[in-house]
Amino acid sequence: MDEGGKDKEYSITIAMWDRVAQQYEEIFMDLDMYNASYDVFCNAVKVSPAKILEIGCGPGNIARYMLSKRPDFKLNLSDVSPNMLQLARKNIPDAAFILLDARNIYQLNEKFDGIVCGFCIPYLSMKDVQRFFSDINRLFNDEGIFYFSLIEGDHSRSGFESSSDGKNKSFVYYYDEKFIRNELDKYQFGILDFQKIKYTKVNSEEMQQLIFTVKKKSVH
Repeated sequence: MDEGGKDKEYSITIAMWDRVAQQYEEIFMDLDMYNASYDVFCNAVKVSPAKILEIGCGPGNIARYMLSKRPDFKLNLSDVSPNMLQLARKNIPDAAFILLDARNIYQLNEKFDGIVCGFCIPYLSMKDVQRFFSDINRLFNDEGIFYFSLIEGDHSRSGFESSSDGKNKSFVYYYDEKFIRNELDKYQFGILDFQKIKYTKVNSEEMQQLIFTVKKKSVH
């Protein structure tokens, strides 16, 4: 698909997230199924206070939980959706905020001790995911910790998917585990923890979610 087509995919998906921000907050702010994986990240970050970047923060559900475990985290929360960011400001008032597309994190000129990206990769094309890992690599202090999650599947099955009520749709990309591990190897990320979580889509199809917590190896 040409870049114009991809831009249309992204614009439809971004508009969807803006529309469902309130609904997303109601469903996910207190969801606890990923808490064990967040605990791994919180325990892996040894620096205190630690400077943390979250990419695709949504209404602040992950950030709120992590702050409950690590109140020393200095949070920098970003999202491409203005409505999501507005909710995050309400829920995590002491954080710093930036309206930012995950494809543009190369614009950041800071370094972080930890980076969190919960289910942002399923909305990035393969080319953009490869660039994303390259950009992430440059944003870390030595031995930084990176948490991210995605949906496992055949990349050729990527496409538009509708919400359960049929009112919203977004373009979802699937990736296999080997591809992700190869990207991590390129930038010498060591895997600290890897989890697979089964979930059921709105059409009753069962899928796997992949959750990685990795460490940036020291250059010294």
